[in-house]
Amino acid sequence: MLALMLLQGAPLLAPLHLSDAPPPVRCAQHILLLPERAEGDEARRAAWTRLEAEARSIVERLEAGADFSAEAAAHSDAPDARSGACLGALPQGVLNPAFEAFLWQAKSWERSEPIATDGALHILRRVPERVGVRMIVVPRGDRARAAEVALALLRGEDFADLAARINEDPLLKSRAGRHAVLERGPRDSLLKKLAFELEWMKPSEPQDLPIGLAWVRAEDPVAWPAELVEQSFVRLRALLVAFEGARGAPAGARAQPQAKQFIDELRARVVEQGADFAKLCEAYSDEFVGRARQGDLGWVHRDLPNCPDPLVRSMVLAPGAMSEVLHDPRGFWLVRRER
Repeated sequence: MLALMLLQGAPLLAPLHLSDAPPPVRCAQHILLLPERAEGDEARRAAWTRLEAEARSIVERLEAGADFSAEAAAHSDAPDARSGACLGALPQGVLNPAFEAFLWQAKSWERSEPIATDGALHILRRVPERVGVRMIVVPRGDRARAAEVALALLRGEDFADLAARINEDPLLKSRAGRHAVLERGPRDSLLKKLAFELEWMKPSEPQDLPIGLAWVRAEDPVAWPAELVEQSFVRLRALLVAFEGARGAPAGARAQPQAKQFIDELRARVVEQGADFAKLCEAYSDEFVGRARQGDLGWVHRDLPNCPDPLVRSMVLAPGAMSEVLHDPRGFWLVRRER
């Protein structure tokens, strides 16, 4: 039910992002409010009225300075309410149009009024999609160096200067502590979660991380080198061979054994004989709307909801690499990661 409220209905992948560069993304925190179960029109109207009052109460507390994450944890009916309430960073055309109408005109930290969808109310807050992470790392058992860092920060020494002077990792040291520009996701790792919760330009307390004892600072990444930006999009090209009984299979589709044999032959033509994969997609793919694009699926986000499993599995390929023959309810797939 939640997915139906949040996502646009779409075919295989829509919209397609076919520009030369990956598209921009937006990210939101989310409070979901569901009405009480009720029987009869009058009871349902009363439940909706109470829900609207609850939403208004939350908005008033937020306007008075209440923390959005705390309000989500206390009142949201979404499964992620107590783990950040974050929808992740996604390109335009994925989320419910009512959400996107707010997100694509809102500034960072701006909050929506309650948004109604079928059977629910939502409150959104746009949050920054990316954060620059600068780190100082010392060996976990080196108390003297840890004390030196702590004292220097207490005295107000510049974090970047300190990172360039004291860092266990030579690469971090050479980059004045710049680690990476991270993109917010729905299931962030420890470091990501910490970075997005920090107040920008304010060092964290020392963190016990696998690489050592670390101090972390979150920064606006706008001027950071492009090579440090986390790559969340991949460019994919795919060929589908449907078989009889597969979802959406065309009339006259091959029986499953013949379809498997055919796609094995196509893969061998590419891998062993150097055939042009794009041309084979144009000639043979049963993803008919993609034939004119020679199988090009454009830029696909790693966290795209409801992404077909063969595409998800192909995101880990090296650029230029071809998948093994994969399958899902639509049929057999060959996928190549282009970039």
